[in-house]
Amino acid sequence: EPWEDNIGNVMTALKEISNIRLLPDIDTTVFGACGFELFQPHLVNNKVKWYEFNEEGIFSLCQKLRDLQYFISMEFLTEAAEHIAESLRKEGSLTYFDYLLYLRDMLKEDAGNGGKLIEHIYQRHSYFLIDEFQDTNPMQAEVFFYLTARNPQPDWRKCIPHQGSLFIVGDPKQSIYRFRYADVSSFLKVKAMFQKDVGEVLYLTRNFRSTYKMCNWFNTAFPALLPENTEVQSKYDFIPLESKNKADDTFEGIYSYDVFSGKDVRPEDKDPFKVAEIIKRMVGNPEFLIQERGDEQKRMVTYQDIMLITPRKTKLSLYMQTFAEFGIPFKVEGKVLFSDCPSLIVVSKIFSAVANPNDLRYLFGTLTSKLFGITLNHIHLLKNNGFKFNIYADNSNIEGAERVLEIMKCLKNLVFRSHDLSAAALFTTILEEFKVFEHISTANMEYVYFALELMRNAESAGQFATLGQAALFLENLINDESDSERTISLIRNENRVHIANLHKVKGLEAPIVILADPSNSRKKPDICVMQQDPKPICWIFEITNGFQSLLSCSGYDDAKNHEQLCLDAEQKRLLYVAATRARRVLIVANEIKSNGESNENNIWKFFVDLCEGDFFKDLPIGEIAAPKQKNSVSALELYQKAERDSLFIHSSSYKSSYEIKRPSQIKLKAKTDSEDDFEDEESEKIRTNIVRSNANIIETMVHSLMESLVSSKNKVCLHE
Repeated sequence: EPWEDNIGNVMTALKEISNIRLLPDIDTTVFGACGFELFQPHLVNNKVKWYEFNEEGIFSLCQKLRDLQYFISMEFLTEAAEHIAESLRKEGSLTYFDYLLYLRDMLKEDAGNGGKLIEHIYQRHSYFLIDEFQDTNPMQAEVFFYLTARNPQPDWRKCIPHQGSLFIVGDPKQSIYRFRYADVSSFLKVKAMFQKDVGEVLYLTRNFRSTYKMCNWFNTAFPALLPENTEVQSKYDFIPLESKNKADDTFEGIYSYDVFSGKDVRPEDKDPFKVAEIIKRMVGNPEFLIQERGDEQKRMVTYQDIMLITPRKTKLSLYMQTFAEFGIPFKVEGKVLFSDCPSLIVVSKIFSAVANPNDLRYLFGTLTSKLFGITLNHIHLLKNNGFKFNIYADNSNIEGAERVLEIMKCLKNLVFRSHDLSAAALFTTILEEFKVFEHISTANMEYVYFALELMRNAESAGQFATLGQAALFLENLINDESDSERTISLIRNENRVHIANLHKVKGLEAPIVILADPSNSRKKPDICVMQQDPKPICWIFEITNGFQSLLSCSGYDDAKNHEQLCLDAEQKRLLYVAATRARRVLIVANEIKSNGESNENNIWKFFVDLCEGDFFKDLPIGEIAAPKQKNSVSALELYQKAERDSLFIHSSSYKSSYEIKRPSQIKLKAKTDSEDDFEDEESEKIRTNIVRSNANIIETMVHSLMESLVSSKNKVCLHE
């Protein structure tokens, strides 16, 4: 536990340590090594007694012990790093970053040996166009300078590209991926190289996206945010303003809206509810008319004209849930939150129980799921009465176990059937036969089918070969370990609000942008990587697991301050990227604290102070479009209709047109065999049953033997 929050516990623990005489002279060992006097101890009967407690000292001790833990860990990791890297290289278990590092090193070595490899590659690929260069890490820049060099040199900065071979496009003001080691200073260094000997720099400053009013506001706001060029920042260049053709009385401008923070805030004063109100007020309201390029005349706002941007992805589900309640159609850009789909969670639990029938964890997870609702108390009661929680056990004589026995019978039946099912087929079988949508929920049901699509693709790609591995694949999806990011929705209609995380909006735009989810804007550095020859230097200030700090260090102030400077500069670029997504309207959340003051830590605070009015107070209400009535359909009726009207039920194609046979079940006949020769039916049945019951063992053995033969190049004597 964090020691700062448990000083009393720490005191007790230290006293206990001394009282068992772990170190009678503890003050001269641990405390002496820490360089300060924490307590004033004295010995009575060989036990340390305490009569004074220095509160400042305990905090210092905590930090020094953390530093001690940190340095021991880092010394071990530093020593182990090269061994780990060599092991991963031999096994071929390399990441994209690893491949990039080895490629850079290979090209650097080749450049020092005449550049034959570089010349060979250049003959095949002579022209390189790099888009979004501000999002590349410095090693990628080195690679491209090596590949295009007229006279390759080990120092990539001395590599002059062939004329016209390297074309780079980028905007340093949009460099927002420092967590992926994108470094704006690298962009600025490459830009400076082009300005010298490499080539020339062309500036594109016109804005073809936003209206005259928005561009004028950008020119007012951003010079204060990005005033000058520095080592870690790029200056804002003014947008040339074209003369306004005519008076435009359509809806445009920059507005704020108030949301409240605190424990006792009403739901209608929280941000998701406020955003939904804003959208409902604008859409279909004749008071809010816009005219976009391509529009012949003014028109009312639609859902697809609106983009909602949040600074983080952790609260996307709150907006999705609120929009669903308001009847607002939406699509989400960013990581899919599979854990927000109750039906998928139930399917995953049943899938795991079927794939791992002897694992009690999955059986208990299925029994206690929302679908079956068996309580832990009931499970304990059955256990005390001698119930055996095994789908193959006979528990017919246990009283009160009827419901559990029924569930386990279904699971047992499905286990036997699963031997002939693919992972995707088992998934759909569970979904349909248990009528999951009827008994659980249709909330976020598109996630169920998206997970099924991912499972089919993974199965086809050979990412897993067994149902157990497929079950683990589903678990990882739900536990947010998949890194799968896509825009998904079952609604084919494009008239939907676009919800996006701030790091996902580059390249996107919308007539109306809402900057929502105000939060603390200042990030604290946990790592710093600086590129330099011959190797980059990395400082790790803290290692966390979610919100819990595992290791931390109080040293390296210079590196930490430099990283904080870089993060603060990137925070300003994030604001630039967010605001410039808007074509004609920008609406910004203003967070109000419990004392009634505006929260200075609001990430959007810079824009709030520059808004021209409050959306709810200064804009007309007009006619708010009534929400469309939702058609409510019974899930049970849909299941019954599907069973009754399905074309497959009334056609021969519903029945399997194939038969699954294992090689050991096929009777082989020689050409000299007589037609009268036959195999005894009972023997065949026994042989079939043996094969089926031990299929996994036999398959594992065969695969292991084949792997041994291949890896040993036929040098293994299998008969031994």
